[in-house]
Amino acid sequence: MQITCQDLSFTIESKKIIDSFNYTFENSKLYAIKGLNGSGKSTLLKIITGLALDYQGKLQLNHKNYTDLSAQELSLLVSFVSTRHSFTFPMQVAELLEHGRYLQQNMFGQISAQDLSIIQEVISSFQIESLYHKNVQTLSDGELQQVMIALAVIRQTPFIVLDEPTSFLDYLNREKIWNLLVSLKNAEKGIIIATHDLDEMKKHADEIIELTQC
Repeated sequence: MQITCQDLSFTIESKKIIDSFNYTFENSKLYAIKGLNGSGKSTLLKIITGLALDYQGKLQLNHKNYTDLSAQELSLLVSFVSTRHSFTFPMQVAELLEHGRYLQQNMFGQISAQDLSIIQEVISSFQIESLYHKNVQTLSDGELQQVMIALAVIRQTPFIVLDEPTSFLDYLNREKIWNLLVSLKNAEKGIIIATHDLDEMKKHADEIIELTQC
């Protein structure tokens, strides 16, 4: 499966943020996007995940135009993990992770035994069993980031897009997140990450894409 960008451009209030970006992203690879603040990294990720639709150029997922995909179809193909997470009310990690299967639930909104099996398999592979019954508001930054990536994996999308997932984390937690991303790439996911983490991207990324300010 591929995400193909052809002459992709994006303009805000007459200011061009991205100019004629061309690239093809594939499964089983980890792509690191680097660049100075204002170079369009986050904007590119929003376009790829369908959060910014007013772009110019052509964007295709497996040779099908994004414009021909419904929001639900796209959400089953591409997951997005942001740096910023805000939970204004208490919620158990278990409840949050179950939300990752809501598009696959039946007409009554009931989670199936298969859904629960997928969730438990991801929890085990991420080794976050100790977090399962905790309130998300009590998690550390590193724990919460692991949970949010697990949530993306539970959705079982071919592509996972992450915006600065290791920001504000200490070295050990950064290393843990990068190792998780590599394991997902090895499980045939396409991983696209915007990051300033130069040392780790050189160590783990298959391809590094540098954006420059227009």
